[in-house]
Amino acid sequence: MAAKPNTKTARRVKSAGVVAAVMGATSVALLTPASASEVAAASQPTYEVDVVNHSGTDVKIRFFHGPGEHEGDVNTDGLPEEQKLPTNSGVSLDSGAKSHDYAYRVGNGTYDNGYWFEVTRGDDPNDRTVAKMYRWHPSDPPASVEEQAGTGFRVESHLEEQKEGFSGGKTRIVVSDARAHGETGSGGTGSPERREFDTQVGSTGAPWQDLGDGSKQWKLESLRANVDYWFRCEDTGFTSLAFNGHFPKSDELGGQGKGFWVTSDRNGKISVLRPSESSSQGGECEVHSSPNRVTGKRITGTSTDRSVNERPIYKVNIDPRTRTFSENLPSQFRIPPYVVEGKDSSGQWRKVGTALPSSTTSAAEKRATHGGADFLFQNKAGESITHLRVSGGYASGSDEIDLSALPTPTVTMSDISAMEVKAQSAAGRVTLEANGAAQEELNMQLFDKDGNLIPASGGLSDAYDSIYFRDENGKLITGLHGRDGASAVSRYRGAAINTGATGTMSTQANEKNRAYLSTTDSAAGLTWITPVLDLDDHMDTSNVDTRYTAPTHQLTGTLSGGVPIIQNTSQITAAAASNSAAAMYRVKAAGTGAVENPSSVAVFRYSALVPSDELPRENIQKDSAVSIPMTVQAGTLKVGAIPDLSPIENLNAMTVYAVTKHGTAVGPYQAPK
Repeated sequence: MAAKPNTKTARRVKSAGVVAAVMGATSVALLTPASASEVAAASQPTYEVDVVNHSGTDVKIRFFHGPGEHEGDVNTDGLPEEQKLPTNSGVSLDSGAKSHDYAYRVGNGTYDNGYWFEVTRGDDPNDRTVAKMYRWHPSDPPASVEEQAGTGFRVESHLEEQKEGFSGGKTRIVVSDARAHGETGSGGTGSPERREFDTQVGSTGAPWQDLGDGSKQWKLESLRANVDYWFRCEDTGFTSLAFNGHFPKSDELGGQGKGFWVTSDRNGKISVLRPSESSSQGGECEVHSSPNRVTGKRITGTSTDRSVNERPIYKVNIDPRTRTFSENLPSQFRIPPYVVEGKDSSGQWRKVGTALPSSTTSAAEKRATHGGADFLFQNKAGESITHLRVSGGYASGSDEIDLSALPTPTVTMSDISAMEVKAQSAAGRVTLEANGAAQEELNMQLFDKDGNLIPASGGLSDAYDSIYFRDENGKLITGLHGRDGASAVSRYRGAAINTGATGTMSTQANEKNRAYLSTTDSAAGLTWITPVLDLDDHMDTSNVDTRYTAPTHQLTGTLSGGVPIIQNTSQITAAAASNSAAAMYRVKAAGTGAVENPSSVAVFRYSALVPSDELPRENIQKDSAVSIPMTVQAGTLKVGAIPDLSPIENLNAMTVYAVTKHGTAVGPYQAPK
């Protein structure tokens, strides 16, 4: 590349008033003098930028820039306030929405023009990605994504039409989630088995919406939220349309194409952008999905407990689900809750609650597996729900479960003489962190009529499936959020088990005689749960006393000096170490639907992020947002080896935002300056 000119002397701006000479005249007209800043601003190239949010949730966006040639010489001098790049707390942008048109100016003739763009998730400020936008040469198009680092977002850019008054086309920044899709029965290839519907892109529902710059947007609405949909589109011109940020490839289109995947957002929408240079008007597509796999069973019989006899209790199991990512696995990805719907005797479907996966999330190469999950259901007094179905977790609605068709348990109380349930981590009261991920293992024992322990397989072992739990108020613990509280007792073992066991801990993912208690209810304090068995008679046993806590974990100690940062001695109280991860549950704190709509985040490795505005900014060509890997060694959280930090100069201070595998937010941690 040719040597860069000295940008400090490139095209100096005269500070005198403007003089207009009229040919053939002996006099000159002196115009009103302009300020030096107005003249300088007017002489600088001016560019536009906007942001489209194609991620599954609402986000906040902001920009970083500063004066001086080594920071890109980007400024907003002389621009109206509403056009200036937002740099403070961030601007909220809902899923599928487009931001205002922003503008910025650059030093005339400079080579190193750039700025930073940051996006954070609306309900999780530590889920954030920072991208460096850069323009290498004055003759190049406006700044585009040069590099990025962060957690689960993907940031891309493309060029829109140039509008009057600007020095080049507009940069459109597109935010999306890391692309992934559920695997089908053929190992992740081929079309899913369920054909949902056909649609006309660009005309079904509302037509194309003009975004005011030559580009257009269309939304496919009324879908199920957070579901992977597979598209087969005939028009090969769709390569110029962006489906939630994805431009289909030529081999994914046409009658013989392999199709492509798009994930609906939390509102059940998919957005399609038609850039200004696109000639496609849309066209017909088949839309398929892959349903959740569920099984149901009735766990209570004709008990002497009238409420159970009249309103039986059912258990539903949800199979694990594997998704494949298009690129490398992100540091953090979200697992939306399973949505449970019930159909009443009138034939109407309605939501009855949400279930969160409790089992371990495992990841390898580009594949991540989450689930299974389970929950209990019982009609409330006056309810008449006859069928259940489950959607969410990136899968569409399961087949219907006809509750009346589920048989009564075959084991009776005449086969059982006693029941014992003990917590494994303490002889007395259990202390359980209320993050929804940490679990207390419960060891369940049933004894036959001769007093012998019933094994976990064969014979009478089905009786273990019929044990359920009630809280201190006698309320059934179902594991359905928004219906029956915020606690769950699952048969699925996660990655975060309370340590200090008094007995032998299970190493299996799912055993009949083991159950796992978790909660997000930090306000419960001292409480208890009661094990119950209702077959043809009623039996309960001693309570399991519990204390739910919400401790605040902070990194302690000092990050090691020097660059690169290799290791430090900061530590947390970590749950049992695991190569896999437990889901981290986030429940909305306030407002309508606070408990109705929990979401979960599966963090399958420790990570932290240095915010871009805390990086040394002396040379934008060198510096980048930094994602720091972290490891656990003997319960200690440590910064891992980070060779890519070596080129960063003058790293005097930074804030580390970390999220642990066992569901506890850690930080921020401010390193000493």
